[in-house]
Amino acid sequence: MAEGGIMLVQKIKRVIIGGICIILAIFYILQRPTPINKELEAMVYTVNQEEYETSIVIDGSIKKELFT
Repeated sequence: MAEGGIMLVQKIKRVIIGGICIILAIFYILQRPTPINKELEAMVYTVNQEEYETSIVIDGSIKKELFT
């Protein structure tokens, strides 16, 4: 009877450790940086009532935080 109880405790420990590993893997996957590459058109207005078009380039990566 004592061996059965020890085996059950070991099995429960394995399940808990496996669950923690799965949760940590999910957190890692969700926090990976996402590459971003965009070019946006914009208008520039000056004090002298002049206006002209320009473009803004965004090239890099964004990392989403889970607990913000």
